[in-house]
Amino acid sequence: MKRYMSLLAVPLMALSACGDDGDNGGTDTTTPDGTADGETTNTPGTSQLTGVNTNVTVTTPERNANCDDSEVDNGSHGAKYPWGGLTTADDKTYTCNKCPAGLADFQGMWRAHGFGADETTPDYSKGGDADNDNAEILYIDGNTWYSKFHVHSEGQTVETRGWFVCTQQPEHPNEHLFWVTVQATPEGTLGANSGDINESDVILSSGTDKKLIAWYDDVGGNTSAQIGYCKIGTTSGGQTCNNPFE
Repeated sequence: MKRYMSLLAVPLMALSACGDDGDNGGTDTTTPDGTADGETTNTPGTSQLTGVNTNVTVTTPERNANCDDSEVDNGSHGAKYPWGGLTTADDKTYTCNKCPAGLADFQGMWRAHGFGADETTPDYSKGGDADNDNAEILYIDGNTWYSKFHVHSEGQTVETRGWFVCTQQPEHPNEHLFWVTVQATPEGTLGANSGDINESDVILSSGTDKKLIAWYDDVGGNTSAQIGYCKIGTTSGGQTCNNPFE
């Protein structure tokens, strides 16, 4: 899903392009989470937080032998959308996933927030009111996600949900995340569609419970916008990180 949070985004200097994938060869017979290459798996259930149905059947890809198994987080962090590999719009194929069950430090309910005049200090008062601002919430459960966007100038709101993958070297030199949309409602609103794949930097820390994500303009793009997220219910500087849709 494209990021329409113009009031919440802090523009970055142009970042380096994603580059080529490198060698996708390899003959590993098992993945770090114990499933065999070519094994058909599914994970029954629907996340109560994100609404993503994980009861899908996939075939584990033949994993690139050059990916580092020791980097893989096999912890159980919540709902798990099964890993069946990924091919992006620029025809790059990913067989390795170092967060098959999600990222431990980004679970829960989040809201995009604005920044102060210095463009670095979080300002929870910006982006906190869907009646007056652009607004976004982002819920993450395991490796599944749900997002709700409202663009005030357009008077439009879109809800999307899906799953994400954490790439590894050498398949992606910058080890970006890819966010796969499995449902967009209403379809096509604000450019969001089922089947979209969006790219971001890995999640960065900004204080005790605030996170930053650098969202790229397009898969394989070389520019990004940095958006800050606060955990709903927390406070900072006397401001509460709230749900702008409630």
